[in-house]
Amino acid sequence: MRRDSRIERPSGVSQWRGKFLFSLLMAALLGFSWSKETTLFNHQASYGAYAGPIVKFSPANGEGGGWFGMRVGVIVNSTFSLGIEGYGLGTPIKARNPDTANLMIGVMGLTFEEIFFSDRLIHGTASLLIGSGGVGSGRGFGMGMFGMGMMSGGYGNGHDMGSVFVLEPGLNMELNVAPYFRLCPGISYRWLSGDVQAVKSAQDVSNVSLNVLFKFGRF
Repeated sequence: MRRDSRIERPSGVSQWRGKFLFSLLMAALLGFSWSKETTLFNHQASYGAYAGPIVKFSPANGEGGGWFGMRVGVIVNSTFSLGIEGYGLGTPIKARNPDTANLMIGVMGLTFEEIFFSDRLIHGTASLLIGSGGVGSGRGFGMGMFGMGMMSGGYGNGHDMGSVFVLEPGLNMELNVAPYFRLCPGISYRWLSGDVQAVKSAQDVSNVSLNVLFKFGRF
C-alpha cells in the first residue's frame, strides 16, 4: 500500500507566513532611503511637515465599516516621513459580547513612510503603522477613537475593553494636487493581536483596508 507523503499543516501557518513575508517586504522598502549616502541630520537635509484627516473603509466582525482619524508627520529629504496616526471605527457595528452593544475600536501609533519620486505628479509610497489600540463594546454609536473608549453620540460607558497590538503595512499612490496639498489613496492590511472580549478573536477585526489620506503642509 502506498503511503500518503503529504503532511497536513495547521490552517494558520500559511496565513501567518503570508503576513510575515508582506511585513518583511514593507520593512525592506521602508529601509531603502537609509542606505543612501546622505544622512538624515546634516546641513544638506531638507525638512517638511504635514497634517490631515484619513478615511478608511474596512470590514470588522463580518460587517463593512467606516474608520476616521488623523495623521501628522515630518518629512525628511522628500523621501522619508515619520508620523503619528490615530483612527477609530466610526460606523455602528454590532459586537459579539454582548450582541446588544456596538463595537468600539481605536488605534494609535507611529507611521513610517517611504516616498518614491516625490517630484512626479503621481508617485508611490510604502507605509507601516506600529502601535496599540483598544477593542470593546458599549452603548451609542460605536467609535473607539484612538483606543481611549470615547464614543460619538451617546457617550455611553464602554466595557470589556481589551488592549491590542497593531501592525498595518500599506501601499499608496500620492497625487500632487497643489504645492501644499497631496491626495493619497491606498490599500493596507490592519493586523490586531490581543485578548479581546467584544469579538470572538482579534482576527475578527483584522482585515484589508481601503484608505484616503488628505495631506496639507510643506513638502
